[in-house]
This record gives sequence, C-alpha cells and structure tokens, in this order.
Amino acid sequence: MLTSKAVLWDKDGTLLNTFGSWIDVERKLAEAMAAEYGFSSVKEQDYIQRVLFRLGVKPDGTVSGQGVLASGTSEAIIGEFYSAFLEMDSFISEKKQSFFSLAKSKLAEILEQSPITPIPAQGAQEALRFFKDLGLCQGLATSDSLANAQRDMAAAGFLDYFTFIAASDTIEQPKPHPCSVYAFSDFCGVSPSDVLVIGDTPADEAMAMAAGASFVAVLSGTGVVQDFSPKANVVHDLLDLPRFFAKG
Repeated sequence: MLTSKAVLWDKDGTLLNTFGSWIDVERKLAEAMAAEYGFSSVKEQDYIQRVLFRLGVKPDGTVSGQGVLASGTSEAIIGEFYSAFLEMDSFISEKKQSFFSLAKSKLAEILEQSPITPIPAQGAQEALRFFKDLGLCQGLATSDSLANAQRDMAAAGFLDYFTFIAASDTIEQPKPHPCSVYAFSDFCGVSPSDVLVIGDTPADEAMAMAAGASFVAVLSGTGVVQDFSPKANVVHDLLDLPRFFAKG
C-alpha cells in the first residue's frame, strides 16, 4: 500500500486522451511548414515522416512514452521540426529563431481552426474524486503551457480538483527535473517524500525518483511496462488506483 499526503498528476496520457488529436495537429504543422518553404509533394511527405519519427510517433500511429511528443514542451517539439528541416536534402538556409517564430504562428492558426478536444481517460473522474474525498492536495505537472492546461482541465470538468499547476511556462525546469515536485510539496506544506506522482511516461517517473516521491505508472497512456523501472508501481488504468492506496 502507498502512503501519501498529496497527489501530483500528469495531464496528457494520464488524465486525458489527447495524443490522437495532437498527431493530427503536428502533421498539419509539418504540411504548413513544408508549403511555406516550397517543398515538392514528395519532399513534403518525407519531411512529415521525419517529423513524426522524431516526435516518437510509431508506424502504427501510437505514441512512444519515451518520445518528445509524450512529455516534451512546445519548444522541444518545435525543435524536432527544425532538426527534421535541417536534415532535408533540399535544405533552405533558415535561422532557428525565424523558423521557431513561423512554426509557432502556424501552430496557433491550426489550433484556432481545429482546437484539441480533451477526452477524459477511463477512471479519471473517479480517481480525482477518490483523492478529493480523502482530503489530499492535488496538483498537475505538465509540459504544456498554463493556459492550455487550464483550458483542457476546464473542458474536461477537472479544473476544480486542482489547487496547483506546474506548467512549462510557470516552472523553472520542466520534467524530468524534480522542480515541479518540490514546488508542489512546498505549496501543500508536505515533504516531497509524501507526494505521489501519477504519470504515463519515463519522464514522470524520473521526476518522482529525483525528488524522492512515490510513483505510479499508468499504462492506459503512452507508456508500456518496459518503459519503467522494476520498482515502479503499475496500474493498467486509473480505476485500479484505489486498490493499493492508503492515506497517511
């Protein structure tokens, strides 16, 4: 049984099923960037495949738990777009700053036209309510921005469960650095060892281990058993959480 006084959640892949939508968004962004730089249709497809591979999208369309799309910040993801761009045989000289600025602008346009619809993961509502009923402080640690995290949590009906959000633009160092756990434990007035981190990627586990927090891996997101250490507590979905949790 786990004994914890506060719970720090990951967002995408853990509480929300969003990666299918994000793959479509990243594909559209790759198409937009290819068009902007005048790639032929053949080179456009080459560029798209390079981008998706770099982001950790597998041939079957699933997302690797160890890939950038699963746990990287927006900056890190666009960085992979730029790296794929540099690999192209028909590379057109472009400064990184200019490329990033254009990519961010194109991404904003795509998301405005086709917003991400957050789909709650199985058992998410029940798990959040379970910990709330125990009186535990609940927080969110995400590689997404604060505005996006608040938007997604509100759309899913989860925002009121959280008193703390560590986002890529509010925390000094994102996952796998333990900064989010330290900030959350300070906010809740508990020790980092009293925090339970729940996530679906190795970055979530690495963050928890570095901070001395407990960790539960959820396999309903991007991660598979082999992605995590032998010491990790593992559940197949969030409905399994209450069976081995005890309030301290």
